[in-house]
Amino acid sequence: MAQDKKEERYGHLGEDEIALAKVLVRNKKMTEQQLDSFIKLRKKSHSAGKLYLGDVLVKRGMIKEDPLDKFFKDNNKQYLKFIDHMVDHGLIGDDQRKKIMRYKEARQNVVTVIERLGLMTKASFIKLFLNYQTALKLGEWLVANKILDEEKLQDALKEQSIGNLEEYVVYHNMLDRQTIDQIKQKLCLH
Repeated sequence: MAQDKKEERYGHLGEDEIALAKVLVRNKKMTEQQLDSFIKLRKKSHSAGKLYLGDVLVKRGMIKEDPLDKFFKDNNKQYLKFIDHMVDHGLIGDDQRKKIMRYKEARQNVVTVIERLGLMTKASFIKLFLNYQTALKLGEWLVANKILDEEKLQDALKEQSIGNLEEYVVYHNMLDRQTIDQIKQKLCLH
C-alpha cells in the first residue's frame, strides 16, 4: 500500500526521471519538497500543454496580476474581432458567438469566457489567434511597457521552457549539467 502511494507520486515522470530523482533525493542533491515542486510543475504542464509566461512571472513575484489583466484587456478588442473571423470561417458557430457575447465578462476577457464555456482552451484560442494575426506577445508587451526588463523576461522564459527533471535541477542550480550527465551515465540512462 505504501509502495503504491510512492509509485503513484511519480506518475507524471518517466522511468529515467524516477531513477534520477531517487538518486538525487537519496544523495541530498534535491529535497523531497523540490521534487514535489517539480512533480507539481509537470502535472500542470501535462494538463495545460505548457506553463503560461504570466503564471511564471506572477509566481516569481516579477509582476502582479494587474499588468496581466491590462495585457488581456488591450488584446481583447482584437480577440473579439477574431471571434467574428472564426464564425466566418466555420471554426465556431454563430450560436456559439452569441452564447459568448451574452457574458458581460466577454467584453473584458473573452478568452476566459470561451474556456469557461468549454469551447476551447486558452492555449488553443491563442494558437489560432496567432496564426490569424501577429499580436504582441505578453513578454514583448511587458518589456515595451517597461514593466519588465529583457533580462528578467529571458530568465522567466527559460523557466517556462523547463521540460524535464534534468532541466529543472540545472535551472534551480541544484547540480550542473556535467554532474547530471555523470549520474545518468552511472545509472545507464540516456
